[in-house]
Amino acid sequence: MTHFLSIATLVIMLLSSLTTDLIAQKKYQRAGEKRKRPRSLIYEFQNILLDHHISPPKSNKSVTHAAINGIVQSLNDPYARFLNPKQVAIMKRNIKGTDVGVGLKLGIKDGRCTVITTYPNSPASLAGIQSLDIIERIDDTSVSDLSLPEINALLRGSEGSKIRIEYRRLSQFKPTIVQLKRRSYEIPSISRTALFFNSVAYIKIDSFEQKGVAQQFQMKCQELVGQC
Repeated sequence: MTHFLSIATLVIMLLSSLTTDLIAQKKYQRAGEKRKRPRSLIYEFQNILLDHHISPPKSNKSVTHAAINGIVQSLNDPYARFLNPKQVAIMKRNIKGTDVGVGLKLGIKDGRCTVITTYPNSPASLAGIQSLDIIERIDDTSVSDLSLPEINALLRGSEGSKIRIEYRRLSQFKPTIVQLKRRSYEIPSISRTALFFNSVAYIKIDSFEQKGVAQQFQMKCQELVGQC
């Protein structure tokens, strides 16, 4: 009798396990179907654009990247963003600590392309471009209606190539035009340090992306402690 009960218990446990697996499998299939529906809708809409829009996108890839970017933006998460291959390459250069261009860090202020800072010993710094200068034209292109990534793309180029920048300083009426030659330059992680009253240290970290930021921070701390 005991042996029969043991066998019956095993059968019940086996049936229960199979039932649980089937339910889980069905839930997984439903979840998979739900995930596939938005994807098929995106591709259906993409095909409509490519076939019927008066000025269709240049490639399927650009539409896919735009769709992914829209999905990420809908999260309303300031720390989540999609990077296309070009942006990934730029990020890798920043992590490495070098870039090829003129050495300008830009931002949009009051709707205008404004210089945040110039990197030390870069072509822009040596040409006299300063913080708060307003960039108006790059070569023959006005930057007034361009996004920041589009402006940065104009600044980058092959090493040794020439670029003309027209900028305006707030204290000057006429714009200034300089012609620069693109070259590689270093992007410092720490741009400024100061010591106040021999007891308060100030260290400005511009980027946490690069390697060795912690070591540079420790070195700057030791230098400031030595000045006390």
